[in-house]
Amino acid sequence: MDVTSLYTNIPHEEGIEACRKVWDLRQNKRPSTESLVKLLERTLKLNNFMFNGDHYLQINGTSMGTKMAPSYANIFMGDFEDRLLRQAPSKPLSWLRFIDDIEMKWTEGRERLDEFIDFTNKFHPSIKFTVEISDSSNVFLDTKSTLRDGGIHFDLHTKDTDSHLYLRTDSCHPPHVFKGIPKGLATRIRRICSSDDSFHLRRAKAEGAGVGAKGTGVKITGRRAKGAGAREGAGVEGAGVEGAGVEGARAEGAEAIEGGSGEGARAKGAGYTSRRSRSKTRRED
Repeated sequence: MDVTSLYTNIPHEEGIEACRKVWDLRQNKRPSTESLVKLLERTLKLNNFMFNGDHYLQINGTSMGTKMAPSYANIFMGDFEDRLLRQAPSKPLSWLRFIDDIEMKWTEGRERLDEFIDFTNKFHPSIKFTVEISDSSNVFLDTKSTLRDGGIHFDLHTKDTDSHLYLRTDSCHPPHVFKGIPKGLATRIRRICSSDDSFHLRRAKAEGAGVGAKGTGVKITGRRAKGAGAREGAGVEGAGVEGAGVEGARAEGAEAIEGGSGEGARAKGAGYTSRRSRSKTRRED
């Protein structure tokens, strides 16, 4: 189950009241609940934006990107699901939630399941759910689990709309950022995929995506990635782009400042200089 557009559909007063309940349960009430409520009201009720030359005031929900939005939505959903499950005529065997994504197991038959789904979508005027039902597989976040051969098999799940776009290697980011992208992808695939077949399939797709627009040369192998914390089989060949993550190497198109082309290399226009290079410059001055 997934909540439809949760962030923009939380009524202000209900969200504030849910936060008030949680804050009143604190042992250390500094700052006070009322002080936090006032700050929350300012954050929620003073969101103005301009569209086509006209100014608007957001009267419902929280704006996307606000730092407090995930915690605020999580507190609201905690209060919401508590009331929902207490009043539901039939209850799921298990109910696990990550903000607005819910994994639920049901054992009461399809008819009662349909009644429960109908109940949840009528429980609140603005909080609605989309549902995917299966008796053999389950998708939760980026993991798909399937019942097969008397066991549970795990595979990586990505949405159909995922375009697999990553940073361009000629963008202005430190070299370790580019090195971390294929390493992170490899670790994620190896940790989630429980069979070699699914691992090799996801590996091929990751390599085919190119992980960048300018020749990163990603090759995920069966080796363990040093320091990645991955299980055996997670590794990356060619993860570092030219000059990225190679000790003492200079990034392509980088301009070395006085002191050498390795330590203290600075990319043109990137505005990035290592701490070590800055300290060298100070000493030379």
